[in-house]
Amino acid sequence: MSDRAFFRAFYHSLLDDDDFQKLSPEARWLFVCCRTSRVCNIASIYLCDEGTFVTLSAETGFNIEKVKDIIFGELSDAKWVIYERPILWLKNGLKYDPFVKLNNEKHQVGVLNVLKSLPKREIIITFCDYYNLAYPFDRESIPHRYPSDTTKNKNRNNNKNNNKNNTLGDKSPSENHLGEIRIDYEAVQNAFNDICETLPKVKLLTPERKKRMRSIALKMEFTNDNYLPEYKKIFSLVNQSEFLSGRNGKWTNCSFDWVLKPANLIKILEGNYIERKEREKSEHYKQLNEEAIIALRNKIMSEE
Repeated sequence: MSDRAFFRAFYHSLLDDDDFQKLSPEARWLFVCCRTSRVCNIASIYLCDEGTFVTLSAETGFNIEKVKDIIFGELSDAKWVIYERPILWLKNGLKYDPFVKLNNEKHQVGVLNVLKSLPKREIIITFCDYYNLAYPFDRESIPHRYPSDTTKNKNRNNNKNNNKNNTLGDKSPSENHLGEIRIDYEAVQNAFNDICETLPKVKLLTPERKKRMRSIALKMEFTNDNYLPEYKKIFSLVNQSEFLSGRNGKWTNCSFDWVLKPANLIKILEGNYIERKEREKSEHYKQLNEEAIIALRNKIMSEE
């Protein structure tokens, strides 16, 4: 009997939950795999590192980038998962577990032992408050997770000096560790509607649109601080084009969805749709060279 593999279970009511049904089929499948994966535990809160994504990729059949996109995109936005580096909490994982009951003293001890084994993070405190459990450590003992603002600003200034050919802002890949960027999708929507006045307004933020916004942001290495200004730059380039904006009357099919398609975005950033005199005035196009163009293509078209 000692050779038996462990198993995870959940009530079938999870699959019938109205909010769960609102998720895309891919997000539902990934959540179920997160819950039943070998990396999960009785508390449904566990370390989430690159090894975790490799495991989830193998179990779901999705590539690693897609796993990250769904976890840090749709599942996070819908509050089915909560992430604080390096911990992932499957919210309500215990609610749908038929074998773990927090009114059972042994089960409660098991859950607390899991919490004690994890790094000290605020998410553990939130978990305990949610389930009315005793804290496994003093809140004051939680270490500072990130560099001070002074250090961050210093690093950003260094990036500016070292990446003058970076055509879409100054950012470090490390700032997007495991896709932690949090996007205000409505703000991006409003930016497009305000800047691209001649194009059809974006009225609905569908899961597919959110997924595309997040995918572009991650591939272009946007950060929480600069993703909105960078998107505004993209939309401004569209608006500068007499062709894309429809002002010259030659084409009127440009839209938000068209702009965010990788192949189209590359052409926009390369200046294929802007007149020579306008391109000569633009700081964006002044910085473009062959090396920068190749880098853009590699970023945007990765894993497409």
